[in-house]
Amino acid sequence: MVAVLLVILFWPSAAAPRQAAALPGLRLGATTPDFTLQDTHGRAIHLAALQGRRALINFWSPTCPPCVTEMPLLERVWKEGRRMASKSTAPAVLGVVGMTNSSAAIAAFGRRVGATYPLLVDPVLQVSLLDYHVGVLPTSVVLDARGRLVSVHLGPMTLAQMRQALDVGL
Repeated sequence: MVAVLLVILFWPSAAAPRQAAALPGLRLGATTPDFTLQDTHGRAIHLAALQGRRALINFWSPTCPPCVTEMPLLERVWKEGRRMASKSTAPAVLGVVGMTNSSAAIAAFGRRVGATYPLLVDPVLQVSLLDYHVGVLPTSVVLDARGRLVSVHLGPMTLAQMRQALDVGL
C-alpha cells in the first residue's frame, strides 16, 4: 500500500496544468492544515507565521521534470512579490519536497536550478501525503492571507497563473 502511494505521489505529471476544486479532505475557503517543516538551512518554517500574506505552496520532487521546469518561474514570481511589498507582507512561495536523503542534497539542487525561495523538507510525507493529500507532482496550493484554501493546481503552473494566484506582476 505504501509503495503504491509513493508511486502515485512521485510519478511526474505529464498532463497539462489544471486547476482542481480541492484536494481530498480539503475544502476551498477552509483553513488548511498548519505545519512546521525545516528548510534546507535547518530553520523551522511555520505556516501560521505567514498569516497576513498570500502563499503558494508547491509540492515537488527533484526527479519530476515538470517540477524542475516550474522552479525558475516560482523563483521569478517570488522575487516579483518581494519587490512589490515589504518582506512582512510579500506573498510567500514555499517548495515542499518529500522523502529526501538529506537537506544538503536538496539545498545543492536548489542552488543548481537557482531557487532561492524556501525549500522545505517533508521527510516522512506527513504534510505532503497525510495533511494535504497530494497525489500528483507538481501540485500547488494557494492560500489567502488568512490561511484559507483559494485554489489547487495539479501539474505545472504557468507564470501568468502564478502571478494571478499571488496578485503580483500584473
